[in-house]
Amino acid sequence: PEMKSVSGVLRVNNKDYKTWERLSLTNILDKDKNIICTVGVVENVTEEKENEQLLFTEKQYREVLMEDNSTTYEVNISKNLINLLNDSTKKRSYDEYLEDFTKEKIFPDDIENIKKICSRENMIRSYNEGKTEFKLDYRIKDKNGNYKWEECKIRLVKKLDTEELKGIVLVKDISNMKELIEISEKDSLTALYNRRTIKIMIEEALSKPLENEKNFHAFLLLDLDNFKTLNDRLGHIMGDSALKEVADKLEEYFKENGITGRLGGDEFAAFAENIGNTEFVKDVCQRMFQQLQEIKDMEFKISVSI
Repeated sequence: PEMKSVSGVLRVNNKDYKTWERLSLTNILDKDKNIICTVGVVENVTEEKENEQLLFTEKQYREVLMEDNSTTYEVNISKNLINLLNDSTKKRSYDEYLEDFTKEKIFPDDIENIKKICSRENMIRSYNEGKTEFKLDYRIKDKNGNYKWEECKIRLVKKLDTEELKGIVLVKDISNMKELIEISEKDSLTALYNRRTIKIMIEEALSKPLENEKNFHAFLLLDLDNFKTLNDRLGHIMGDSALKEVADKLEEYFKENGITGRLGGDEFAAFAENIGNTEFVKDVCQRMFQQLQEIKDMEFKISVSI
């Protein structure tokens, strides 16, 4: 007779404990390929699965220790505990730690994002959805009270024997990398985005759907009238001062829901996302005209065209 087999590993909940068992089923067929009978074999493979998980966890930890990190933590998400990796003597409540950490050390604009991503609820949900690693960047206060950039990676690992979900948290100083990125993206004079970066950011914004079908985006091009004359008569220092003031006003108007950049020379661009009505654009243009018709502390009058 011909035989066809299939097998799979199952987690079995017994009364006081859980085991892993491999179930193998074999169909015995006659010469016409009809099933005569099915033979089933159950094998306890708990030790094999636990060893497999142990090797995987050890591999994860070895990878962590080999990376260039300034600090590494272990979070027991299931039990709400956190401690330094390889030092379980100083454990404390993870929820309390996250609250104190964000309140005392994190730059205010970054707090909400950290709490959202690093909450135990989000990590449990992420793991259940198949996501086992994520990262975020934030600004943190150093011992001198200055803010620096850090990168935080979180790897999620579940222990098979206890079903506890743990997170390995890797923290690294990325201030130098952030500075290099900013230099490559920003205009050195005005600190607005440069032409290349604003083009990329606007294309990315346009690729996303609008929040509401009645909403729209607005793209504004601006340049200073008589700017060449100002430079010729008063010099480049006064010209640079005028450019900086325009940049400051643009950043003030569009910081919350827009992108601002200097295209070069006296040309600027602003992109406002998901606007609900045209009044916002009209109001911004009117204020720009009013406040920049005569830039303060200038002997020479210049205006802006939008």
